[in-house]
Amino acid sequence: MLACRVVAYQRGGGVNGDHIAYVWDDARITYVISVHGYANEPRARAMMAALTAAANG
Repeated sequence: MLACRVVAYQRGGGVNGDHIAYVWDDARITYVISVHGYANEPRARAMMAALTAAANG
C-alpha cells in the first residue's frame, strides 16, 4: 500500500491537488482512497483501515 500527499495546485484547481491518497493492488485490481485536504489525513487513514479490514473479513 502506498500513502501519499498529492501536490497542491498553485492556481485554480486540478482534480486531485491537495489530497491524501492511499493506493494498493489486490488480485490485479487497483484501489484508491483519496480525500481532499491534508488536514483530513486521519479520516483517510481511518477509511483505509476500515476498508482493508472489511476486505480481509
